[in-house]
Amino acid sequence: MYSPLSTLLKRLDAVTSQLEDITTAIEKSRNALQITNVDPHLPTSAKLLHTDEAGHLRPLPTSIAAFDRFLEQSVGPYVKLSGDLGGSVAQQATNVLLCFQEQRKILLMAALHTKSDGASWADQLSPMNEAAARVLELQENSHGDSMHANLSCAADGIAVLDWIRIEIRAFRHVDAFLGHAQYFGNKVLKEHKGRNQKQVDWVMSYYQIFRDLSDIVREHFPFGINWQLDA
Repeated sequence: MYSPLSTLLKRLDAVTSQLEDITTAIEKSRNALQITNVDPHLPTSAKLLHTDEAGHLRPLPTSIAAFDRFLEQSVGPYVKLSGDLGGSVAQQATNVLLCFQEQRKILLMAALHTKSDGASWADQLSPMNEAAARVLELQENSHGDSMHANLSCAADGIAVLDWIRIEIRAFRHVDAFLGHAQYFGNKVLKEHKGRNQKQVDWVMSYYQIFRDLSDIVREHFPFGINWQLDA
């Protein structure tokens, strides 16, 4: 026998399940960036927290909050578009993202500690450098790949990461490596402009990483990494 109440309950169960899935996805996204939201009436800078070595929540340094926005708003679109292109381009973008995530760890560590000695500094750079090596390896193995120019564009720009070694006007290093990336990037634009908008968008998203990073370095790291002693 047909029961309107039974049908309604089934629909409510389905909606509840969908809402739970959405909530889970949102929580995973938040955890990936390791950002905690608190009272919405607090200043924006106080909404962004990190856990210190004693396990206490502390406000993120302003420079790190800016870098988190860069990861989400600048690197994120490039990674998404790379995923749309697929193949080696997607694999390479995953490692580009990892490079910047590791750089973020270095910047946060520096903001909370005094300057490292040479050996410790090399150890701290190692995960970022290993991810960068994989970016280059994918390009080196791409001869004959239809996406060779894309892979070369990303590989030629990845040494932008070395801005953290420079103590004054590091933004100039960032700007210079945009120029390196543009050699093959502009070839991709020339080949696909007016034919494949997804490829055009991909190139422009990669260029935007450099432009936004340059702005961050100018504003937050004018004299290099902000070690606690220098803050």
